[in-house]
Amino acid sequence: MVEALICTKYWMRRASPITDEEDTEELAKLEEALLAEMDALNIANAAAKSAKDKEIVTCD
Repeated sequence: MVEALICTKYWMRRASPITDEEDTEELAKLEEALLAEMDALNIANAAAKSAKDKEIVTCD
């Protein structure tokens, strides 16, 4: 995941270089949104793993 984000960052910088403060602010907002989404996914994955770990498996 990190490798994909780094590659995307480099690709975006080459496609449209940041030239002024407004673009930098927009990029910071996008980065914050992406990090928040990643945190939400990590929390959801942890909850799913926890639920799976708590399941009781019975053999007939």
